[in-house]
Amino acid sequence: MAALSRMVRMGDGYLQQFIAYGIPNRLPPDVRRLLAVYFDVTEHELGAGF
Repeated sequence: MAALSRMVRMGDGYLQQFIAYGIPNRLPPDVRRLLAVYFDVTEHELGAGF
């Protein structure tokens, strides 16, 4: 998960904190975009718009 956090140009624990503690409340649009491309899903499938 640290590698994915670095891929989206954040600190090593960024995505772990998001998943475990909900911090931040929402992923920024640029981070969602990068993760959507990486996982080959739409941003909506990652929770965009909720």
